[in-house]
Amino acid sequence: MSAIEKTASNPRSPRSGTELQPFEGVINLSPKSMGKFFGHKGEAFRKYVTGKSAFAVKRAYKEYYENALKEVNGNFDDKSVRYLMPPEDLGSILISIKFPPAEDLDEHASQIPYTALIINDKQNLSKFMNIVKTNIDKHAANCMVKKDPHDRFTHKIVFVAEIDHEGQIGKFIGQGGKNIKHLTNQVIDSLGTSKVRISMVPSNTEMKRPPWKNKFIRLKTDPDNHFEVHIIVSANILGGHNADYKNTMCVLTPIISNAVINLQKVRESSEVMASEFLDNISPQYLPGCTDYSNEGW
Repeated sequence: MSAIEKTASNPRSPRSGTELQPFEGVINLSPKSMGKFFGHKGEAFRKYVTGKSAFAVKRAYKEYYENALKEVNGNFDDKSVRYLMPPEDLGSILISIKFPPAEDLDEHASQIPYTALIINDKQNLSKFMNIVKTNIDKHAANCMVKKDPHDRFTHKIVFVAEIDHEGQIGKFIGQGGKNIKHLTNQVIDSLGTSKVRISMVPSNTEMKRPPWKNKFIRLKTDPDNHFEVHIIVSANILGGHNADYKNTMCVLTPIISNAVINLQKVRESSEVMASEFLDNISPQYLPGCTDYSNEGW
């Protein structure tokens, strides 16, 4: 099940010769999620756990060695540093992590046990096991989090607007998604890309990945609107990381702005101008004013 190095017996401490005892822990992950945990041919596991931990342990040991040497004023003969291997001579570090065979696991389990060892031919590095544990736990937690569909694209653009009320989010989407499908097709045609995802959410909705260039584009709407939303547009924009931000915004902003403005209600005043009823009346004849004598006034 794992892409992990296997040894016939536990390695021994380079200094004392005693057998190293592996660290025993558990990860909060179901067996069904282990495929994602390891990744294709174990790539994710090596990248985020074993490889990452080996690099971090080597860096931590270097810091530990330098601090220990500093405490004895650089005296290499002091007993506290005499048997410490200089970091440059440490050599390779192997992070060995073992899981039970897949057939021994309960498919309904929510935790999986493991054992871990830090193996080095010249120095006992067991004191840095907390680094390995932290990386295992973090990677397992990340495998449980469902990725936001917007974060699967190279570019995320976020507009901010005030709408009249939360119910207008449904109007933005339209019956059966009709409005948002039409809007999506407009954006696809304008940007010249093959796939776009658009959504409108309340502005207090958690956003794990920031927008392109960390910029939020504020749209002008009715000043009487007070429900703030984010309109998120995600796409694989041509040019990738070299895409022109300003040109893209000049193309995209009018389209999104019009879609938001179309949500606004037309507010009719309870008053009308009298001139609307007087335009077609002759000034020489005002009914009720000139059809009787003014004498005696």
